Amino acid sequence: MKIKQITISGFGKWSNVTFTDLEDWQVFYGQNEAGKSTLKDFVLGVFFGFPTGGKANVQLYEPRSGAKYGGFVDIDCQKGAFRITRMGRVQSKLSVTERETGMDMPNPEKFLNDLFSPLTKEDYQNIYSFNEVELGEVQRLTEVDLEQTLLSFTKPQAQRFLNWAQGHDKEAAKRFGKSVTSKRELNLAIKDYGRLENERKQKQSGLADYRRAEQAVLSVSEKQNAAKQAVAKRQADYQASLELKKAWAIYKQNRSEQSEDAPNASENPAATASPANFTVQAAQLADQDWQPALEEAINIESELKWLSEQIEKNGKDLATLQAQLKANEGKRNTSDLKQKCKALSQNLDRLFTLNQELSQAEETFGGHIPEPLSRREELILDKSRNGVWPMVITALVAAAGFVLSLAFGLVLSCAFIAVAAHFTLENKRAKDILDRFAPLTKEEVFEKQAELQAIVAKRHERRETSEQQQTLTQSVLNAMVAAGQKAQAEAIQGESSQRILQVVQQYLAQEESEGQNRTFVRLDEATTQQADLYQKQGDAQKRLALNLNRFGFETLDDFKAFSVQQRQMQRSKDRENAARDQVGEALWEKVQAIEKECQGDTQKVDARLNETLASKETDLQAEKKKQDALQNQLEDARVELNSLAGDESLSAVDQKMENQMAYMKDGFTDYLAKRLLVPVVNQAFLGKQDRLSDEVLVQGSAYLAQLSEGDYEEIVLEDGKLSVAGKAESRFAIHELSAGAKDIVYLALRLALATSLELKESFPIMVDDAFVHLDDEKRKRALSLMQEIAFDQQVLFWTFNPEVEGKKKVDLNAYS
Repeated sequence: MKIKQITISGFGKWSNVTFTDLEDWQVFYGQNEAGKSTLKDFVLGVFFGFPTGGKANVQLYEPRSGAKYGGFVDIDCQKGAFRITRMGRVQSKLSVTERETGMDMPNPEKFLNDLFSPLTKEDYQNIYSFNEVELGEVQRLTEVDLEQTLLSFTKPQAQRFLNWAQGHDKEAAKRFGKSVTSKRELNLAIKDYGRLENERKQKQSGLADYRRAEQAVLSVSEKQNAAKQAVAKRQADYQASLELKKAWAIYKQNRSEQSEDAPNASENPAATASPANFTVQAAQLADQDWQPALEEAINIESELKWLSEQIEKNGKDLATLQAQLKANEGKRNTSDLKQKCKALSQNLDRLFTLNQELSQAEETFGGHIPEPLSRREELILDKSRNGVWPMVITALVAAAGFVLSLAFGLVLSCAFIAVAAHFTLENKRAKDILDRFAPLTKEEVFEKQAELQAIVAKRHERRETSEQQQTLTQSVLNAMVAAGQKAQAEAIQGESSQRILQVVQQYLAQEESEGQNRTFVRLDEATTQQADLYQKQGDAQKRLALNLNRFGFETLDDFKAFSVQQRQMQRSKDRENAARDQVGEALWEKVQAIEKECQGDTQKVDARLNETLASKETDLQAEKKKQDALQNQLEDARVELNSLAGDESLSAVDQKMENQMAYMKDGFTDYLAKRLLVPVVNQAFLGKQDRLSDEVLVQGSAYLAQLSEGDYEEIVLEDGKLSVAGKAESRFAIHELSAGAKDIVYLALRLALATSLELKESFPIMVDDAFVHLDDEKRKRALSLMQEIAFDQQVLFWTFNPEVEGKKKVDLNAYS
């Protein structure tokens, strides 16, 4: 199995982080508190479950950032590629997804149990995961404890299971003994069963009378059950009639309220002005959203009212200004001159813009702007694209003609010459056209045609604008004469349009400072504003008429009256829907059907429902009387049966015997299962444990020789004792070794166990700064050994040393 990716949503210091494309030898380095141990514990938590906090001093790894607790790990194993996701700590949610198909495994817990079987989380940590604390403990272990620890690496499973089985065997021996007089619980249960058998034999003597009374009880009981069903049916019929009567009361009340909600002519005359028309109108507008149109029409009405007020106010201002001007009729008026100046200024601005655009266009075409292609020129250029091929084909045909006969060849040659002359002439015309557009290519010429057409239009516009300029300039001079400035107009008669406009604007600026002209300006503004107000008033009236006509109304009052009627109809509809919901659709339809049958006469409906309810109540009471009579018969039969049964009935004894038999079956099943555990465990591990022990010792010896550079060559197990063989056939007991030698023996056996177990998967080994207690040379050899193991089994190595080699190292400091 290989871990490919680790993604953490929230776990301790880690939040929203992903480690991808993990290698077989994967190094994670970082300083203290960089999150190395947290990352390792996250992976174990995803595999086996997060800590729950049930024990003291347990690190829970609550996310510091407040992110959602958990994440996922992507793995590749023999079953395929999977994503294991575990979210939440208290109520953890686990899922296992096949990465290729995206399908979720139906039972993720079973999937993980099968994947890691037979390992538990503790097994995995004891075999595949270790850190510097465990290696440091080696120095603090006593001689006996150290040797027992190392021996557990050579026989990791059998003894644990055997101890468990022996404990259950002792527990089972306390429940049953071979002696008949034993007072253990299963022996006592057998005695109780025998006593019940004797009691049953005594009660069978009066069995015939008991059976007769029992049959009588059964017969009356069946009749009484039938009576209960009949009562239940009559009760249901009565309840249905009662519910129908209640529904009719609600239905009748709703009809009365709808009548009260009908439009009242005294309250709103407009609402009932033409009810027939509104009914038709309502049908036509049923599927249309007329509410926005009504709101808009009301807003337009408010707008029209405001415009009328403004028109009246502005009219009074106009009258005042006109009265002021009447007293000064002889003074000059410059309003016409202003309008003429404004028109000339706009003309000059447009002419300037056109000149700039045409100048830019000339730069684009190299200083001159050619005329656009005519339709004939477009055809000539288009034909010149593929004119060579007809000539080639004609030449080939002529050559073939000479092969057939001289005369035929001469005829075809003439045809070739004619075709060549035609296409030569066409090509010359095309060249002349292209010369006009130089330096553009043929394709660029076609692309630029739309742009040239736009330029031609601008040239035409510039010509018209220039012609208008002269006319506008003369109109400005004429307006100056009309304003009493004839001498100044004659003085600038021969100047340019720009100069004339400048002089006139200066004159107008001077005139602005005089009071009379200000009155003219105010009058002009008031006149313009009045025209604008009338224009807006007309537009608003048109919009209002359009809005009303769209929905078929002549006046806004009609539209408002229609709205009132619709609100009343909707209120009635809402009330009816509420009544329907209260009653239920089925009862509502039943009530409507009964009302129709009674031709809408409410008194007839009341009478009919009361009559039905009384009939159902009479039937119900009759069935209840039958049920009560049968209940009395059943009680009498039971009294007789109990008197024949005595203090305890035969059926009660039978039940006790069945209960006692079930208890003994369960007890003996549990007893046998526990007594068989010891031989089953011995059989399961028979021969296998010694073979695993040998493999661990052989592999551990090889690892020890590599870690010690040959100083120690073999780890030997004899008579339950471990020793280490060195050079020159020297042998040392474990307690005789130096502290450094004990470290590497511990490490060699630990790694040998992790690489020798024959399981379904070869699980990743997780090492968290485990070599800090080794000297530099031993640390280098240990790292080299780990990298060799990584060729066959993934190794995740956490360290504070950034110099540890790795193909793709992860710097945890960068995530802080």
